[in-house]
Amino acid sequence: MKVMLVLTTFAYLRYFESMVSDLAKAGHEIVIVTRIRHSMREIGLMDKLDPYISQGKVRIIEENLLLRIQNRIAFRNLAGYANYFRPGHPSYGIRNRLLTSNTVSSIIKFLFNTRPVLGLLKHKWVRDQFKVIESKIPPISAVKDMLTQLEPDVVIAAGFILLDCWDVEYIKAAKAMHIPTIVPILSWDNLLIKGTFTMTPDMVLVWNKGLAEEAMLVHDIPSDNLQISGAPVFDYFFDLKPKLEKSSFQLSVGLPADAQYLLYLGSGVSIVADETENVIKIVEALQSNPKLSNIYLLVRPHPYNAEAWKDFHADHIHVWPGELMMPITDAARQEFFHALYFSEAVMGVNTSAMLESAILDKPCVTILSTHGQSQLKEIGHFHHLLEGDFLYTADNFEEAIEQVQVILEGGDSKSENRRNFVGEFIRPFGIDFRVGSHLVHLVENVIKRV
Repeated sequence: MKVMLVLTTFAYLRYFESMVSDLAKAGHEIVIVTRIRHSMREIGLMDKLDPYISQGKVRIIEENLLLRIQNRIAFRNLAGYANYFRPGHPSYGIRNRLLTSNTVSSIIKFLFNTRPVLGLLKHKWVRDQFKVIESKIPPISAVKDMLTQLEPDVVIAAGFILLDCWDVEYIKAAKAMHIPTIVPILSWDNLLIKGTFTMTPDMVLVWNKGLAEEAMLVHDIPSDNLQISGAPVFDYFFDLKPKLEKSSFQLSVGLPADAQYLLYLGSGVSIVADETENVIKIVEALQSNPKLSNIYLLVRPHPYNAEAWKDFHADHIHVWPGELMMPITDAARQEFFHALYFSEAVMGVNTSAMLESAILDKPCVTILSTHGQSQLKEIGHFHHLLEGDFLYTADNFEEAIEQVQVILEGGDSKSENRRNFVGEFIRPFGIDFRVGSHLVHLVENVIKRV
């Protein structure tokens, strides 16, 4: 079987590393069509592929259609914007961001501010016209020529509903040529804060039942085109074990060897741009509690939001690492694992790293008043964490520290909830069931089915 995996940016490979390796180990050939930027977000990814490239099982073709299809991308972005105006959209607050964003044209802002347009967008028939128009746009001949030459058995496009993604063109061409098509949803937030579907692939892969419901309700994907897969991006994390003593790790990140610490997980810039005030208030609350005054705070900035921490210094707070570092290389992954594993508990606003904390069964505390820009009712994906009931939620810093004290004194009451959440949200086919292997079976099945 020859699998074509289209990645609009090479950084997306980290979501499918286990699938690619399992496909190669199963004897399949993988052609990766992508744009390689040689950025910090991609460091270490090519090393993961090198063994399979040398064996002839993986081939990489560099492609970037972005500059050649600007009109098509603008149309699909418009469809994505319009979808936020459907009645009942869980991330309705995104509308306000669109109308104030510097990346959205003034014409679009004007249209989406007019009552007649807003009234029209409430009707499904009007939104469906984007799919009708998409169906009239022919595939790009160069993409069809590539598919004719390579003869893939299936085309997988990773990105697809994200804005400015050119991988849509490969799904369009493959559908026209009756080649099976698959679109995996990259992450847990994509269905509620990204774009939308202007065409329906043969199979849409989602992590769990909750995301399947979102795909149907928010993007009108038929249930017959949906498959639950689990979250392949975390496969590596389930395999990690500690390789250092706690004291050795703490010394390596600037903490006293015998200290207790909380791990603060930074959020992306679209959630909270500057979290330095948050951590200062957390430490002040710790210091005001005689039983917790010796607790340190280890801050792990979000990899895409590290700028605010470059010159930050404060007592009892250590920032690690001080630069953009995705958990891609084996060393970076092990260090991130150690930071979580040796912590007493985790704190943060809203970040995917809370999912890793649940995998390691670490208590996680979030302070609702710090959610600021994210505004819980406006950014719908956070409801998954709240409904999983594995987070400790506090209204203010003092309440959060009271919860930390209860946890440290043996009163952690959410351990079972964390395990249940991981079993339902991340690995719905079993905690020990590797998702990458399951994806191989789904890919093989879609070829038989179509």
